[in-house]
Amino acid sequence: MSIFESLILLTGFTVALGIVVSLSRSLGVISAAVTAGLGLLMAHDILLVLASFCFLLTVTAGRWLLPSRLPSRTMDRFDQLRQLTQNGFAIAMVIVAVQYALYAMQMNAGSLWMTRPSVVDVYLPITAGVSLRAWIEQGIIDHQHPAALVLFLSLLGSALITKRAFCSWVCSMGFFSEVLYERLNPYWKRDHQVPAWLDSGLKMTKYGLLIWLLCLVMELPSSGLGDYLNSERHLMADLSMWQRFTNPSLIGLLLLAAVLTLSTIKRNAFCRYFCPYGALMGLLSMLSPFKIRRNPALCLRECNDKDCRKCQQACPSNIPVHQLETVTIDDCHACHRCAQACPKKGALTLSLPGHRWPLKPSMILLILLFFITVIPLFSYLGGYWQSESSEQLRQAILPKLDQLSVLPVAE
Repeated sequence: MSIFESLILLTGFTVALGIVVSLSRSLGVISAAVTAGLGLLMAHDILLVLASFCFLLTVTAGRWLLPSRLPSRTMDRFDQLRQLTQNGFAIAMVIVAVQYALYAMQMNAGSLWMTRPSVVDVYLPITAGVSLRAWIEQGIIDHQHPAALVLFLSLLGSALITKRAFCSWVCSMGFFSEVLYERLNPYWKRDHQVPAWLDSGLKMTKYGLLIWLLCLVMELPSSGLGDYLNSERHLMADLSMWQRFTNPSLIGLLLLAAVLTLSTIKRNAFCRYFCPYGALMGLLSMLSPFKIRRNPALCLRECNDKDCRKCQQACPSNIPVHQLETVTIDDCHACHRCAQACPKKGALTLSLPGHRWPLKPSMILLILLFFITVIPLFSYLGGYWQSESSEQLRQAILPKLDQLSVLPVAE
């Protein structure tokens, strides 16, 4: 694991621990002790575990000395917390992108000293899908890109609990799409609206991309999964993707320009129309027991007969929350903006049926940090994060990179 990855994951883990301590100081101490114990069992490195234990105790002790009013003033202020989280993860991904760019340049130059950040495997959905198939059908573990499967399962796990909160809290692609809209949309001389028929058609694009990716993953015969995971095209999947990203075709450039332009017209255009990850997480989010729920007894629209639509106006996906008692639409990002805009406290909650166990913003962040930082950290300690292939082997295959397809083909 590179130093940048370590700092990013430890920072996320520290924030998660801080939230736990803010909920219960004793629980925070127990969490630190349990974490150190699990680390000892998984890492088999007493010095590493002792250092981690001291680090966690220091964080816990420091949090104990802070004023008791601090968590309630910071963790419950949703808008600042979500924006801070988005900015933090966006900066982290920019750092990782720069590190990977330097790594790729050094690979081409033949003088490698930069460590490859394994977190970039999150952008290899086909690799993750094939690895998952091999694990389920053949019991084969992928040792070339293990981080791809870890991150893929982490995203799916987060969707089953917090719906698409990953999209609105963590995803850097969604963040940059949102920034494009907020910064450039005001420069349009008139308000451009995507027609309803075109909006519906474009929304199907991400599902089409998802089906295409699933077909590619399922195209490999079960007997050929092991051979593919040991193939050169699988080993070099990240560099193949990087090469095509840095040397795009004319069609690729035109599509990129269209996506960027549409992002200035429609809020969250990339998430809404083109992201296959978002499509899959949206479908899984329907299985989540936590949903945005409206309490008619508290809603001003029903109890006071007012035409209040602040929830819909605040929703980036323009979901008519005021007309629904339970939001089951897959476009709901669980961003909590509708609940924040609601003038009646408690009328809208991200909760279980019957408005039980409403999730506060700090709890949403804690759950996301568990899936995005804690699970990768323990995967690393357990030896299932970094590729076992040597960089010398990757450099030896590099001259043949143009001949390797990014699509899975049985050997």
